[in-house]
Amino acid sequence: MYIVTAKEMYDINHYTMHEIGMDGRLLMENAGRAVRDKVVEVVDS
Repeated sequence: MYIVTAKEMYDINHYTMHEIGMDGRLLMENAGRAVRDKVVEVVDS
């Protein structure tokens, strides 16, 4: 897993939304799903 700074995450989000064209809501939905998946993985182990 690669950990980024707040500035790096801002830049990644900005690029994804403005250059690639992904809607910010979809981006956040995907992030939330990834967090949920990780929590389930940790709790189930």
